[in-house]
Amino acid sequence: MKVNDLYFKYKKDFEEKGIGELSLRILICKICNFDSMTELELKRDNEIEVTKKDIKLIEKVLNGKPVQYAIKETEFYNMDFYVNKKVLIPRPETEELVNKLIKRINEKFLHYSEQINIYDLCCGSGNIAISLDKLVGKDHLVYGYDNSYGALKVAKKNQKKLRFAGFFVYKNVLKDFEYPTKINVLVSNPPYIENVNEIDDNVLDYEPKKALLAKPGTIFYEKILSNCSKSLQKPFILAFEIGYDQKERLNEIISSNYFYRENTKWVFEKDMEGKDRFLFIESL
Repeated sequence: MKVNDLYFKYKKDFEEKGIGELSLRILICKICNFDSMTELELKRDNEIEVTKKDIKLIEKVLNGKPVQYAIKETEFYNMDFYVNKKVLIPRPETEELVNKLIKRINEKFLHYSEQINIYDLCCGSGNIAISLDKLVGKDHLVYGYDNSYGALKVAKKNQKKLRFAGFFVYKNVLKDFEYPTKINVLVSNPPYIENVNEIDDNVLDYEPKKALLAKPGTIFYEKILSNCSKSLQKPFILAFEIGYDQKERLNEIISSNYFYRENTKWVFEKDMEGKDRFLFIESL
């Protein structure tokens, strides 16, 4: 069978199931051990051997399993991260958060001569922590915290795979408020969805609810902000991914806290779809 034959054999099935054609391409790249979509396009006429295991993999995705969980891998910031059902699949919005944060770090710490201490709270697969470790140019040390041992196991697998030089540690940020060093950068994409009905069935069926749901939806932001202030060291940046409808409530939380009201400036930014998705708080 040629690569192209495999593609067209399943293309209609994916369309009928409402599954994006990109998922089929990702699967074929995995089956054929291609490094990129470009290689797939260049080798469409190559002969390949499709095994029963390969067919079973395709059928899993046709039956609803996210392709990233099926192949146990996803791309984030041009790196391939291991993922399983213990962690969320990283979203494009989170990649936007990392991109925006790196730009802010480069500006804020341009003339800073000391080591930057970076904390990623609710780190999941470690995608944010590892990306920052790879892309921040200044001398730094990154800590990733999560309250799921399953997630930390995934993060440590990515640590080994991608040669992360920092630390992944168990920590419940709602209860444990101690940090080993002063904080210069804190980033978090915590659980923030309050209404379970807002979550697509496909996501709810496969991704960890613990990493999605929070009641109230702003509880993680409130706890993190109120308990990290004593550990912040100027200059500092706090960066959060937030729910599209949480801007007003979060603005109230920050405004009512004397420390942030008197010592920081904050801004909400929109994602590529025009939704309020990011919150950045910086020292004055």
